[in-house]
Amino acid sequence: NVLLSRQVDGFIIAPPEDFEKPLLSLREEDVPFVLIDRYFRQLDVNSVTVDNYRTSFNAVKHLVDNGFTRIGFINYTTRLIHLNERTRGYREALEAAGLPFRPEDLKLISEARLEQEIKGAMDAMLSQPDQVDAIFFSSSNVAIEGLSYLRKRKVPVPEDLGVVCFDETKAYDLFPCPITYIRQPLAEMGQAAVRLLLRNIGYRAAVEHIVLETEMIVKDSSLAGAGGHRKKENDETG
Repeated sequence: NVLLSRQVDGFIIAPPEDFEKPLLSLREEDVPFVLIDRYFRQLDVNSVTVDNYRTSFNAVKHLVDNGFTRIGFINYTTRLIHLNERTRGYREALEAAGLPFRPEDLKLISEARLEQEIKGAMDAMLSQPDQVDAIFFSSSNVAIEGLSYLRKRKVPVPEDLGVVCFDETKAYDLFPCPITYIRQPLAEMGQAAVRLLLRNIGYRAAVEHIVLETEMIVKDSSLAGAGGHRKKENDETG
């Protein structure tokens, strides 16, 4: 409302949950806007995103290809589509690999209680008789807390546990093992959003949904350890 009162020409918005009504109001008032990073299925509006489903699917496939067979996933409890698409990619990658989906290996935690709940989630994952041999973290914030807790528990990565993280952060450099992560094209997303918004200022252009590619930066955390050794042993035996 403050920005509208200052007569801005348009908005680039990374919307939170339950933000459909303000977006509908902007559309009704013919105020140009572009959603970035996430969108709402029921609203056909301009957006710039990545393919969260395919990226998550490929991350789990990468772990499977390196011999990991019991892969856990930690994500937020949310209605935001980009995070839920990461969960869908995780589940369907397991199915495609012929691995069972175990509900106890999928932990959904509260963002407001991230530090406390991630400890409980990881304790549960790592205390099972047949515990997970890899964990996929859904975002950099989840990953930072998860990696910190792995250090406190002195869990060897990748010897006992493989790790892949969605998103990039310098904090990974503080972990003893180089971490495999998914790089989102943040600068390209911003540039594409600005170009799309400029095309819509002054007149209403056709709605566009721009989907950009991510890149997996593969490092040691997802290549060796228990899963990798099993893969090597299986290859040697037949």
